[in-house]
Amino acid sequence: MPCAQCGKLELPGEKHKTCACRAEGIKYCGADCQKAHWKAGHKASCATKQGGSSSGERVVAAAAALADVSLTSSSGVDGGGGSIRQVRKQPSKAAIDRMMKRSQQDSSMPIPGTEDCEAWKVVVRRLRDLGPPSTRRQVDEEIEQSINIEADFWVRYPNSPNWALGTGFSTEAEFMAYMQAKESRR
Repeated sequence: MPCAQCGKLELPGEKHKTCACRAEGIKYCGADCQKAHWKAGHKASCATKQGGSSSGERVVAAAAALADVSLTSSSGVDGGGGSIRQVRKQPSKAAIDRMMKRSQQDSSMPIPGTEDCEAWKVVVRRLRDLGPPSTRRQVDEEIEQSINIEADFWVRYPNSPNWALGTGFSTEAEFMAYMQAKESRR
């Protein structure tokens, strides 16, 4: 695994050190890189600062710190012409773990509206913010592409279930089963 700051790969017989938060993908070749990465932004998202006690709680706390937590709409649907704030559900540790594994094999975005898609966003942001600076441009391009794909999805399927708002599915498989059942009823 590469150093999160400089990108140096672990050679056979070497073992990079991990941050106390034990976040996946956060390892350092030495103390200098760990200090530089801390100052470059890991300090703001490190789960050890979020107060979690178990490693699972720390990972979820770090993910929550990097995820979008709300959407705001000024459409006046609250009856008063003002804005309404919908709190988005946060993906589970299991979903984040699934997407961490997926990111190592495939960088494609899961189906929008699923918990897996929300977890994928957390993982991509984590990789972008905590990864080596040399990879940020590529990750930024992937994020921009995924934003366009998701926007196109919601334009084409505006009434599709949305897990983050409490109406969708956890996994792509659940979503596909729902769509197949819906098609078979036609």
